[in-house]
Amino acid sequence: MYRHLEFLLGDKSAGMLRAHRGDPAVHEALADTYREPSLYDEVLAFLHRQGLPVPRSVRERDVTRPYTSDPAVVDVWRRVYAGPQEHPHLALGELLTDIAELVTRWRFEHVLVVRRAMGSKPGSAGSAGLAWLERRAARPVFPELWEVRGDV
Repeated sequence: MYRHLEFLLGDKSAGMLRAHRGDPAVHEALADTYREPSLYDEVLAFLHRQGLPVPRSVRERDVTRPYTSDPAVVDVWRRVYAGPQEHPHLALGELLTDIAELVTRWRFEHVLVVRRAMGSKPGSAGSAGLAWLERRAARPVFPELWEVRGDV
């Protein structure tokens, strides 16, 4: 289920999908999530429909690729946060930031649990274990929301 969560958040990886080929039911369910737009893709499409200038390259990107920060999307969020406190999308940005913070906290707590329980043994699905988890934990969820925080 963790891989589903990562894919839903926009951090997609063909390698993580391939690692589950041994269980056809899990692989197919995960493949469905892999091929669908992430929550953040849907939010950015919504912001565009609301008149905010989310670039076409972001809206029409290959959703099977990991999402990476885009300077124009940082500007969209900057516009939202610079607007009035009643800006209709301010609450959306804050809710996404809450989700990102909770996921990041969970990731780091998971690293500590694995470090304590397994040390540096290989991880599940053939991963490098602790080293892989530490790299994953450092990846930001909804990166533009964190980049714009300095302007808030």
